[in-house]
Amino acid sequence: MINPEVNSLRPCIVRDEWARTAALSLLKKYQISHPPVQVENIIRQEGVRIEHHDLEDVDYPVSFCQGEKYVISIPITGDNDWDRFFLAREFGNIILGHYRTYKIDTLEKDVLRDSERAILENEAVLFAEELLLPSKWIGRYISLPLDMAQARKLKSVFGVPWSLVYSKLKRMGLIKPEALCPSATHG
Repeated sequence: MINPEVNSLRPCIVRDEWARTAALSLLKKYQISHPPVQVENIIRQEGVRIEHHDLEDVDYPVSFCQGEKYVISIPITGDNDWDRFFLAREFGNIILGHYRTYKIDTLEKDVLRDSERAILENEAVLFAEELLLPSKWIGRYISLPLDMAQARKLKSVFGVPWSLVYSKLKRMGLIKPEALCPSATHG
């Protein structure tokens, strides 16, 4: 049941472990043990409606509560990897309770500070990252030292954007920026 009385709490820290644990709990609940994660199926099984929009002024994904149900609407991108990430990230906002816990921005009005918006965004990204690219699965597809071919393989096997693979590997300490992109440290 959606609580119509939204708390007046304000986000102050990124709850990274909690975001990851929430994602892993869903994988366990639906007995998903290998990539690619069919995020659309999980979202629908959790009772969330998925829509696609092609609006000139709204070229980004949104999620919102409509009556008693949540809706995720993503722009039409033509890129399945990005679509899956957008869905997972918006789903993270729902699962992590951002709508129930905080007063959040709407299309009509911004109520969050930039720093608070960044906290919620980071939590949702961490959730999406762990849902689509779980840390414990990565070792099945790579060997150390990691090279560019293996990193590309992860993108393909997991069906996620390159930026998600890169940030995940960096966060796990498996790569240094210069290892996959030598120009990142030169000029």
